[in-house]
Amino acid sequence: MTPDNEKELGKLKPIRIHFRTEKDDEKGLFTLMVSGMPVHALRDNNYVVNRMQIKMLEEREIEYEKID
Repeated sequence: MTPDNEKELGKLKPIRIHFRTEKDDEKGLFTLMVSGMPVHALRDNNYVVNRMQIKMLEEREIEYEKID
């Protein structure tokens, strides 16, 4: 595997998040749903996303917390 391929695969690594406010949850979920990438919803408004989706949230100034 080339370094470029590894970098691209790294962008798809799963990250668990939770939005800090109800408003961010609404805006964030909408952003994730229209991202064209899978969104996995978990209990208690937690989501599994990837780095590309994180970048989209940050560009739209939607606050979230990473979950360990």
